[in-house]
Amino acid sequence: IMGNVQAGAWSTVIELDEVSEFTDYYNPKFARATKYALKVVGRSCDKRYPEGTTLIIVPSHERWPQHLDFVILRQYDASGRAETTVKQAVQAANGVEFWPRSTDPNHQEPIRVASRDLAAQEGIEIFGVVVDHIPPPEIPSGLPLRF
Repeated sequence: IMGNVQAGAWSTVIELDEVSEFTDYYNPKFARATKYALKVVGRSCDKRYPEGTTLIIVPSHERWPQHLDFVILRQYDASGRAETTVKQAVQAANGVEFWPRSTDPNHQEPIRVASRDLAAQEGIEIFGVVVDHIPPPEIPSGLPLRF
């Protein structure tokens, strides 16, 4: 697991050479692909990926996203600092929209891009494609919590 990805707001970029923890994962469909994992922080994709979900990501140069795929977006601010977020890619009449998929009323608007050339248009790039996920662990109800 390479770090966290903010579901909602942009957050600091993931450093793919730094591992924060490990998780077991195998899917024969992606056995040869480069894979990394990110933990979801925030509520902007909670309809699909609640906070604490581990996302399994394949870099976009190995698997370009399709309509309705969830993607990791990267954006650079004016100072050159990179930030990331997770959104669902939707092909629209005038380009591509990246939707939050949230129960939170503060996260209902998409990022709209008028061209498929994301970097040229908005300073946004598709950094990776979510190919699978591991739900967050559930706390059994009725059991006392121990600290």
